[in-house]
Amino acid sequence: MHAKTQKAVLAIFRECYPGDDTDAEILATDPNEYDMDPSMFYEVVEDRMGVPQDPKNEYFGGYGGPIRDLVAFLTPKWDGTLNDEG
Repeated sequence: MHAKTQKAVLAIFRECYPGDDTDAEILATDPNEYDMDPSMFYEVVEDRMGVPQDPKNEYFGGYGGPIRDLVAFLTPKWDGTLNDEG
């Protein structure tokens, strides 16, 4: 399930942050380090994957940090289906 989660998160990241970064570069990226507020990215991930943020986690509800940490947070919670946008 980890590989499927990682693939989905990488695809969403590339939709929100177009560029030519490798998977490894994206996994090491912390969106909080960008000039742009990462809340939009986290909202898209939450909406598409259907995994709510953890209100007890003060760091963007568990969504914050490097993308690899986001994948680790989502893997045990995600049911494997993506909600379509639009």
